[in-house]
Amino acid sequence: MPISNGGGGGGAVEVTTRESLNTGGTVLIANAGQARMPWAHAADSVLVDLTDPTAPAVIASGVYACSVIVFPADPMTAGGFWNLDFELDFFGAAQNVNQDAPATAADVQPPLPLSLTYYIPAGGQIVAAVTNNDGVAAINFRGVAMYIQRLA
Repeated sequence: MPISNGGGGGGAVEVTTRESLNTGGTVLIANAGQARMPWAHAADSVLVDLTDPTAPAVIASGVYACSVIVFPADPMTAGGFWNLDFELDFFGAAQNVNQDAPATAADVQPPLPLSLTYYIPAGGQIVAAVTNNDGVAAINFRGVAMYIQRLA
């Protein structure tokens, strides 16, 4: 959705565009294994190319604010955990953030949201990779949504 900067002293200039990606399905990850989450377009894309659904590539260079939400689709073993590594410009400068989500007796399917803002050149990829450290079982994981906003 384009947003105008109001123009200041001249005409309005489009500076922001955003879109969301839906889940591309669940991914079964073996204990101690890792896999990238797949994504699908929620609508016509103006920001990313999903030729590789596990690595959306930005169409135009810019500063992007990105958020992702992932969760285990199967109950995990209490005491186990999983890790989400969210990376912008995967094969380039590769700015990333990652975090563990521990499974407890009270929450055996802990969700994990992460956000990151970074400059991504045209063709740069956005990757959400999960590592399953359940300690016992292979677990299905699902990316709920990825939100992408081009800031400049």
